[in-house]
Amino acid sequence: MAIAASLTVLPRADGSATFKSGLTTVIASVNGPMEVKSRDELPDKTFIEVNVRPAIGVGGTRERALESLIVSALSPLILRTHHPRTLLQIAVQLVEAEDHSDTTAILPVCLNAAMLALIDAGTPLASVLIATTVFLNVDKEGNSSSKHVVAYAKGGRCVFAESTGSFDEAEFARAVEEGRRECALDAREDVDMDGKETVGMVVRRVIEKKVEADMRWKEL
Repeated sequence: MAIAASLTVLPRADGSATFKSGLTTVIASVNGPMEVKSRDELPDKTFIEVNVRPAIGVGGTRERALESLIVSALSPLILRTHHPRTLLQIAVQLVEAEDHSDTTAILPVCLNAAMLALIDAGTPLASVLIATTVFLNVDKEGNSSSKHVVAYAKGGRCVFAESTGSFDEAEFARAVEEGRRECALDAREDVDMDGKETVGMVVRRVIEKKVEADMRWKEL
């Protein structure tokens, strides 16, 4: 499955990124901190607003559910107390997907795109978040007994999980471990037994490229 990412794709946004996994592509943008409406103002931290837009048509229940999941995954890692009484807007645009109804395939791509856009915007973060989908017990027809969207912070700590299907505790633990290998940022851990490029490798490469570009002024 092809994985690709890039930063600063929308020049008018404070931060932006694209993330592609297989046939699913998402563009995310971040703006803020900015002035917040009085009804949303929080006295001690930033208010986070997430808008998910489908590739075709207008958003519905599925997009609202995705927004809620994205907020729950990202907000603990954003240092919201640095900018109290402000608004941070995250817009997530689905460009294409193999199955627009399969949130387990769309959600990790949205999370990775949004996290990279936050990094591009210079948003204060406690850690980087990397997400993937793990399929367990896949049969010859490509069907799986369960699907698990898992996301990891620094040190390989699982901080988010959303699962569907039938599974037991041991199978969930296996899904978490498989996802950890796929999302590892550590150079010694980010290549699996097949030697394929992982999500962690792609995210680390685009972040390193941004740091290199940001530090280029020192060479002048």
